[in-house]
Amino acid sequence: MVRQCGFHSRSYEPPQHYRVPELVNEMINDLNRYWDSIDVVTLGAYTLWRLRWIHPFISGNGRTARVLCYYIICLKLECFPPKGRKPAPILIREN
Repeated sequence: MVRQCGFHSRSYEPPQHYRVPELVNEMINDLNRYWDSIDVVTLGAYTLWRLRWIHPFISGNGRTARVLCYYIICLKLECFPPKGRKPAPILIREN
């Protein structure tokens, strides 16, 4: 999940590519630290925002960020896995 080069747009200058692993670890540590004290919507929103802030792609990474957000919400609500056919997080973990 390491961006191999720099990226910029007119309105946003992301972290340097070599900082991506460090910032992802920081995000995971934040999620662990606040897991019990922050509501599910805030945790999901933080995950969605932080991943897209850390690791933008030229073609976008919205799907990846949304899947991670969904995964965090399901874990926090202890409804994992949801009923029905296999959800995206299970498919990701299996593959």
